[in-house]
Amino acid sequence: AIGQGEKAAAFAFRAATPVTALAYFYFVYLAYSSFGSPSAVWQAVWTDANASVAFMTIDTLILYVGVCIYIAFRSWPAFFKTLLLSPLIGPAAACWTLAEVEEDTPRAAPTKTK
Repeated sequence: AIGQGEKAAAFAFRAATPVTALAYFYFVYLAYSSFGSPSAVWQAVWTDANASVAFMTIDTLILYVGVCIYIAFRSWPAFFKTLLLSPLIGPAAACWTLAEVEEDTPRAAPTKTK
């Protein structure tokens, strides 16, 4: 059975999935319409970026790797699903798979205290 906490977390992740996907699509559109090519985007965020932009790029990648590691600890199939869906829907893949992981989490039996 699924508990209230797992239901709430799954609902939050499900609600965040379309919002995150739309934001990802919009930002990809903005990047390519502004820079024109993947190599120009790469130069802007990494090779020719100033220190603060490069730091934010590293920070973003480390944060997403951390989320992927968390998903891997919870469920290997969900981790692989996240990796496969990430190029298509971006960070929404993590939201989607985390919702499924939360729904599949078995509820711990309540413990009695004296």
